Amino acid sequence: MPRVGFDADVETVAAMAERLAPVFGVSVSKETAEIMAAAAVKKYMRRHPLKRIMYDDDPSEYNSGTICRQAGWVVAKELDKKSGGDNFR
Repeated sequence: MPRVGFDADVETVAAMAERLAPVFGVSVSKETAEIMAAAAVKKYMRRHPLKRIMYDDDPSEYNSGTICRQAGWVVAKELDKKSGGDNFR
């Protein structure tokens, strides 16, 4: 099924954003978290070679964990910017 991997990654990172927001003292709606997540996943996917994203050790396995982890850092940095913090300098 096309796009299932991308959609699952976006949902995972959106949930991560919703739970990280209070840590930075920011309030985000579910819709905002989904937009941030989609942008973060796309940003990560544009910056890394497709072969590196799609395969870890097993070429039949979609490497969703790497994408979610890295996109989570992008979201955390965005939330930090929204809060006016400088935790990632």
